[in-house]
Amino acid sequence: MISFEPSTRGPLVAACLLGAFLLTSCSHEHPPGEAHAHDSDHADDHGHDHGDGPAPWQVTRWSAASLLFVEFEPLVRGQPARFLVHLTDRTNGSAVSDATVRVAIGTSDALVANAALRPGIYPVEGTPTIAGQSAITFTVERSTGVERFEAGTFTVAPDATSAVGPTEADDSTSVAFLLEQQWPIGLRTTQVERRRLEAKLPVAGRVRAKHGSEAFVTPPVAGSLVAVPGKPLKHLGDTVERGEVLAYIRPPAPLAARAQLAADRAALRQTGVELDVRAAEWRLRRVEARAKRDQVAVTLGLAEKALARVATLKPQGLATDAEHEAAVGSVAAAHAEAAHLDAVISGLDDALGQLEATRAELDTARHERDADDLVPLISPITGEVVDAECIEGEQFEPGRTVFQVLDSSAVWIEARVPEFDLTSLAVAPSARVVLPGPKRAEFDVRAVGGFAVQVGAIVDPQTHTAPIVFELKNPEGTLKVGMAVDVLLGTDEVEHAIAVPRGALVKEGERAIVYVQVGGERFEKRVIETGITDGVDVEVRSGLAQGEHVVTHGARAVHAASFQPDAMGHGHVH
Repeated sequence: MISFEPSTRGPLVAACLLGAFLLTSCSHEHPPGEAHAHDSDHADDHGHDHGDGPAPWQVTRWSAASLLFVEFEPLVRGQPARFLVHLTDRTNGSAVSDATVRVAIGTSDALVANAALRPGIYPVEGTPTIAGQSAITFTVERSTGVERFEAGTFTVAPDATSAVGPTEADDSTSVAFLLEQQWPIGLRTTQVERRRLEAKLPVAGRVRAKHGSEAFVTPPVAGSLVAVPGKPLKHLGDTVERGEVLAYIRPPAPLAARAQLAADRAALRQTGVELDVRAAEWRLRRVEARAKRDQVAVTLGLAEKALARVATLKPQGLATDAEHEAAVGSVAAAHAEAAHLDAVISGLDDALGQLEATRAELDTARHERDADDLVPLISPITGEVVDAECIEGEQFEPGRTVFQVLDSSAVWIEARVPEFDLTSLAVAPSARVVLPGPKRAEFDVRAVGGFAVQVGAIVDPQTHTAPIVFELKNPEGTLKVGMAVDVLLGTDEVEHAIAVPRGALVKEGERAIVYVQVGGERFEKRVIETGITDGVDVEVRSGLAQGEHVVTHGARAVHAASFQPDAMGHGHVH
């Protein structure tokens, strides 16, 4: 959008608007009683002193990132021209001080300013060389990118007598608010658009554990707490699995049962000792048998060598038949003894294996007997231990919580709706959740994958409210069970509403007012009729048009300026 207005700006006075506001807004200060913009020397150096000449042109252009406001005198061929370019960063309303500004007059003249006169103000100077109609383009180069603004077509006069400025416009209803006053307060605007708007009903809400995601592990019988063998007791923050034994409860036993239990344990221990003694004896016999078997193996080797020697010498008549038979007998005897020892070793191995199996059964029986009087405490869900104020040996009564386990990966948000508001809700209403805290972070339930679980099925006769429950994922644990939240529930909706942020509205008695930026330093006061609100934006039923730029931050300062136009002034000196 481009806006052309004649300049009718006069002097700024030294008085301040709203105390310190103007002290930070004015570009220059003058001693009391001294003329401001009528000081010709000052105007020659830093700004405009138009006298009786034609008023300068003003161009206002908005982009998504920047606001461009330019003043320049009517253009004359062969005479110096000065474009005073004001740049505002629309993301924060601050003056842009790191840009290079280029001005193109038609295709023949290109002017450039590499540095700001002051933050946000760039004087671009040069001399037009060709008379006639020329399109003027402004190019702004910043570290964030390059923007091009088409200002329109202007006349370059052949001489000063034929130079013509813009037609005077009636600005009696507009409010002057200079850029030097906008920048310190970070004044920002947004372009009005049509969109779907849904009214919201604000109600109180609370974060609850999802059904089945919270468990209180309690003992069914009284007794003392016993840790799982080889493991410490669970502490706060520990993760547990469904079905995991968290601890045991040992209930008190009658005296006779305790005596019998002690006797059984003693008998099992005695049997275990006897098995250990027997196993030691058999292991010793196996060691001895293996040593003897090694000796027999050596003897067998020597006997086989002797037999081979006799067998070689006998055909030559160097060994007798008796010697041969003796050698054969020695080999057979060694083989027989080796086989016997192998059988002994194998038998001992089998016996030790059976003994180890018996010992394992005995240990199992002893452990089972030890566990006969223990009651396991089992977690019914997977989650995090959020309460575990217990110590081993502590006495617990039935029903007293030992461990509290919570799975907060998904939670419920319960909103309590007054019964007389229930009819205004949709069958499955939308909802925005506002978290407590100074930042008032909020999110849309549907946008994060949440959905309604229950919508006002039962009215509480005491509070006359009905619950609306939403379920949503909570992987980062931002929502804490028990946290109080504000819930904005969807009611009425408008498909193509003109809407502005709530911060854009200024109350003037019973009227709602917004300010529209019609030029870089000009604002129009609009009395609007409001409609529904979603808690963030407000519907405007009359008083605004699509595409206009509404002040969203700094509207109260513009409103204050509208009551003291003399203090605001009609011009500024650069």
